[in-house]
Amino acid sequence: MSGAWTRGPLLTTELGQLVVMHADDEGIWVAGVNGAALLRPDLGPLRVLRVPVDLPGPVTSITRSGGYLWIGTRYGLARYDGVRLVDYSAELTNVEEDYLDVRGLAEDAEGRVWLHTPTALVCYTEGRFTKFSLEESPGAGE
Repeated sequence: MSGAWTRGPLLTTELGQLVVMHADDEGIWVAGVNGAALLRPDLGPLRVLRVPVDLPGPVTSITRSGGYLWIGTRYGLARYDGVRLVDYSAELTNVEEDYLDVRGLAEDAEGRVWLHTPTALVCYTEGRFTKFSLEESPGAGE
C-alpha cells in the first residue's frame, strides 16, 4: 500500500456542510444542509438530491429500509427508491403538528422505520405513521 492520497470532487460546493453519511451496497450516501449524494470512490457522485428542489429541507439523518432510502430533514421526511422521490412531509404533519424537524432515523428488526422529532417518536409501518409523544420528557422542544 502506497499511502498516496488522490483528490476527489469538492462535495461541500453542492451539499453544503456535511452532517451525516450512510453506507449501503450501492456506495456511500453523504448529506449536508443543501442536499444528499450517492458516492462511489471510483466514480465520484452518482446521484445528487438537492434542497429545496428534491428534498424538503436540510438533511439531518438517513437510513435504508425495504429497498428505500429514507431521508430526514429539518422540514420533513422523504423516501427515495433510486428513481422516484416521495415527500412524506404532509403525512407527517398529520401525526406531528408542531415539528417536521426529523432529528434521527432508524430501522428496527421488523423493517419499521422510526424517526424522532423534538417532541415525538414516530413509527412508519404498513403505510401509516404512529406517534409516541415525548412532550413531557426533559428537554422536549429545545
